[in-house]
Amino acid sequence: MRIHPEFKAEVLTLIKTWKTQGLPSREGLIVATDDLLRWREDAGISGLWPDRPLMATATIDDGFGQGLVIIQKFAEAVGLSVHPIGLMQKPNVIIEVCRSLCPAILGMTILQFDSEETIAYIASHLPAETIVVAGGPIFSADPDFADRAGLHFVAAHAGDFLDFLLNEFRPMGYQ
Repeated sequence: MRIHPEFKAEVLTLIKTWKTQGLPSREGLIVATDDLLRWREDAGISGLWPDRPLMATATIDDGFGQGLVIIQKFAEAVGLSVHPIGLMQKPNVIIEVCRSLCPAILGMTILQFDSEETIAYIASHLPAETIVVAGGPIFSADPDFADRAGLHFVAAHAGDFLDFLLNEFRPMGYQ
């Protein structure tokens, strides 16, 4: 199966706009998610994929989750089903939920340098099908953190996340 071509073009236009004009404010990002959701609903489609892949989200060291909220909104807007595990979760809770639900993606915000061992533990105990996508300021301060922790993709911002979904993410059964 392939992703929905017209909706993909709409998302690509948004990414290209951000690359040339810069990212909008937080409020602008929320408006963009609403616009994508409206486009999707007007077209009568479930999103980029006919069958909605599952994304679980969590933090272990972020009590606010502002970035995670934006990523969840974009995930839902483009057609992922989102299951928020929660903020400041224990590693075993995240692992148990992911083993139970087998999400295609585990999205996480990571803020602290001392979270590396915990993140590596989580990543190494997830189902093989689950891709870990993370964001947070730690990755610009320590570009090798993701590799050491066993993460699959780092999104510096919402545009990176959307680009990942369009160009790298391949849920089971999709080309």
